[in-house]
Amino acid sequence: MSSIKKDKVTVKQAVLPIRALFHHLRMFFLLVLAVAVLVVSRFDNATVRTARATVLEVVTPVLSALFTPIESYHALKENLHQVVAVHKENAKLRQETARLERIQGVAVELEAENKRLRELLHFAPAATTSFVTAKIVGATGGPYTRSAMINAGSGEGIHVGQVVYNREGIVGRVTDTGFHSARVLLLTDINSRIPVMGDASHEHAILAGNNTGYAEMQHLPADSGIAVGEKIVTADDGQFFPAGIPVGVVVGVTEEAVQVRPFVDWGKLEYVTVAEAVQSAVPVPVPAAETSAATPAAPVAPAAVVAPAKAAPVVKAAPVKVVPVAPAAKVSAPSPTINPPAPQH
Repeated sequence: MSSIKKDKVTVKQAVLPIRALFHHLRMFFLLVLAVAVLVVSRFDNATVRTARATVLEVVTPVLSALFTPIESYHALKENLHQVVAVHKENAKLRQETARLERIQGVAVELEAENKRLRELLHFAPAATTSFVTAKIVGATGGPYTRSAMINAGSGEGIHVGQVVYNREGIVGRVTDTGFHSARVLLLTDINSRIPVMGDASHEHAILAGNNTGYAEMQHLPADSGIAVGEKIVTADDGQFFPAGIPVGVVVGVTEEAVQVRPFVDWGKLEYVTVAEAVQSAVPVPVPAAETSAATPAAPVAPAAVVAPAKAAPVVKAAPVKVVPVAPAAKVSAPSPTINPPAPQH
């Protein structure tokens, strides 16, 4: 056994120099081949071009075959990254869906409870609003009036008394209408009066203009809780205006007045919304039949009906009572039912 091992070691020692020589020869051959290719490539003739084309024809498919697995590997790696990302996003979406389902369940329960409580309190729902959008086509400003013109009128359903506002807050109210135009009395006009309330204190008041850039709150109680910086919104007193439209902010509180600066930028008015509560502020005319029945100055019809009913028992039972009946006969038209008692008397 020892002799065999020695023989193997001897063979390896003999082969190592040959292997090293072959390695050096291979490197030398490749270097010479590279130099030859460079030298040949300097010559531009038909043979070189043909050889170059032949080499390209042979090498191109080989390189394509070698790079195909590499490209497939990169594509597979990218797909795996996308699958992992989709899996993570799917998990997040499931958590979000579960959260939204819980919120929806709570909202449904609160809505049902709110409905039951409103029924118990006989709550009257707030009036919804209808609106028309119009454009400011002109404005007037002076010491005596502050108003604007819009390009919508009675033809579009606008009438006197409707409230006008934009995205910043209330602008004013409609005072005159044409078929396709209307005049808006601005919030700061001296003739403007709008019901408002404090958003925090809930103090109700009337907002009056003074032909300046500000307005004043009137008819406030002496112990009012209105403070500087409080937001003022419209009140639905009488349901003439939609409630909750921003009006302005309190900038000054004194014993004489509460100053309010409107939210609206009067220099940038362009488009406005004209709206009203469903319970309209326009007075409804009373029918003629109801008016005549409610007016006390027309007793002719009741006298004609009442007089015959009272005349018969008065004449037969007590002739003395005929005297007070005579004035009633003079007020109403002469009736044949009153004349017969005279011969009996």
